[in-house]
Amino acid sequence: MEKIYEMFAEAIINGTYFFKDLCKRLRKGVTAALEKRGRKDLATDSNARPKGED
Repeated sequence: MEKIYEMFAEAIINGTYFFKDLCKRLRKGVTAALEKRGRKDLATDSNARPKGED
């Protein structure tokens, strides 16, 4: 499952997929994958982006 989590994390970082669209089963693993990449801020249902990022 690690590869799937990494794939979704990469898509979320690139902006091609939103965390809110993930099924609940995958959220914990994808959150961990985002945290490893230093982007845990993207693991929200609000699709918030850090200031300065457009």
